[in-house]
Amino acid sequence: MLKHTLLYLGVRALNGLLALATLALLSRWLSAEDYGRWALGQTLVGSAALLLFQWAHTAYGRLHSLGPALDSTLLRLWALLALLPLLAAGGVALWRPERTAEALAIALGVAGMGLFNFQLQRANASGDPLRYGRLSLLRALAFIALAGLAPAAPGVLMAFAAAAWLAAWLAGPSLRSTAPAQATLLGPVWQYGGPQLLGFAALALTDSADRLILHSLQGPAALAGYAAAADLMQQTLGVLLSVVYLAGFPKAVQAYEAEPAQANHLLARMANLQLLLAGAFLALVWGAAPGLAALVFGPALAPAAAALMPWLATAAALAGLRLFLFDLPFQLQQRTHLALASTALVAALSVAGHLLLVPRLGVLGAAWALLGALLLGATLSYARARQSGLLPALGGAGLRVLACTLAAAALLRALPGWPLALQLPLGLLLFAGLAWLLDAAGLRQLLRAATRIPAP
Repeated sequence: MLKHTLLYLGVRALNGLLALATLALLSRWLSAEDYGRWALGQTLVGSAALLLFQWAHTAYGRLHSLGPALDSTLLRLWALLALLPLLAAGGVALWRPERTAEALAIALGVAGMGLFNFQLQRANASGDPLRYGRLSLLRALAFIALAGLAPAAPGVLMAFAAAAWLAAWLAGPSLRSTAPAQATLLGPVWQYGGPQLLGFAALALTDSADRLILHSLQGPAALAGYAAAADLMQQTLGVLLSVVYLAGFPKAVQAYEAEPAQANHLLARMANLQLLLAGAFLALVWGAAPGLAALVFGPALAPAAAALMPWLATAAALAGLRLFLFDLPFQLQQRTHLALASTALVAALSVAGHLLLVPRLGVLGAAWALLGALLLGATLSYARARQSGLLPALGGAGLRVLACTLAAAALLRALPGWPLALQLPLGLLLFAGLAWLLDAAGLRQLLRAATRIPAP
């Protein structure tokens, strides 16, 4: 698993650098108002694609051993579902003609992201991190190139859609059917993925409610700093946590089908890696948010983003651990409905919290509402996952990682005038040194495995 983790880490690291470059460029190219409109449109694309397609994608990740006929069947299903956002765009064009360009860009983005994410799932399920990397990198490069030609938010949204289509067609597995589609395969796909549909609806609501409410109550300019900070956290910490999932989950499926006890050991290693990555990242953000924001964002967005980054980084850590770790036992056992209650509760609390706090506290209230909802959701998912018997207890490991994180963040806060080039390495060194001394999250064993040094 470690070898594939490193391969995916290299791919996602390069992709993450391109995502950071995109954030830096867009926050300088666009006005605060246009950035807010682009951020809202991007959120609508992601949430709609999640709702329409992700239930089938996760089913493919679990059932891909059914063979090429499953690929053909799900491609047919994607083509049918992709008509829905296009029909919705036609309705918007009739009702609000002035919004036609944005509606069309969002509809094409939803369909394109549905196909792109399916291509990613196919590459990951087949254990092909290099193809996964080509897909991700081509989309990122194409978006940067095309967005540079767009003067305003609708053009950036169209560039986002075009990049997804180009990558899916040019860099993904073949879209030609090597076996005929079989309608009977939709049965097991629906049996596995269908119960997740309400969960994905709740996730889509959680992902978009904060931005919709902020945009509605505070306007697109207020949304801009919040969205920039949230996107930065997702493109960095979210990517780091997903790397371990991408490398480990296909192996966890194989281990579980061979012997469930083997999956328990693999999930323990995934948990240790994710806790260490999250702890190190949070130490940097908690300790050096103003410098990081000034480095990435334009001057119009950096101060607002810096004030929100510690809260949103913590929220991203909770969301990532829940999605990429705590919910894995439900996927392995094909009991995904067990995660639905906590997901729906998170969505309801997020909406209620934003409606309560945003009018009073503005963007800070939005960050607090999101953090509170995700904290409760992660707690409930962890408790359910422990009951499955597949996820080890993480309390002791989590507390030791937290101690290392707080110490490293305190060091960085004590050096506010130092350049980031010195602050960040010092913070990481302190975190790593304390983690080694405390053996936080089994760091010593992980390093022995990485260097193939046998345990004494």
